[in-house]
Amino acid sequence: MDLDKFDALEQRVGSLIDGYGTLKQENKRLAHELESKEKELYKLKERLSKLDGEKGIIKEKVENILQKVDGLLQSA
Repeated sequence: MDLDKFDALEQRVGSLIDGYGTLKQENKRLAHELESKEKELYKLKERLSKLDGEKGIIKEKVENILQKVDGLLQSA
């Protein structure tokens, strides 16, 4: 009877070890995926910053063009 308890305990410990190995692999995969997503996010933030800069330049140019058109209309 005591051996049955040890067998059950041995099976449970074996299951825990297997589960631990599975979780460890999953954790490693998720850490790699997180790192990849963080790199992607960094690149997107850089691109957004660049686009914001371009937006400011375009806005400035459009305002200058509108001022010139307005000047032409007022002098006509």
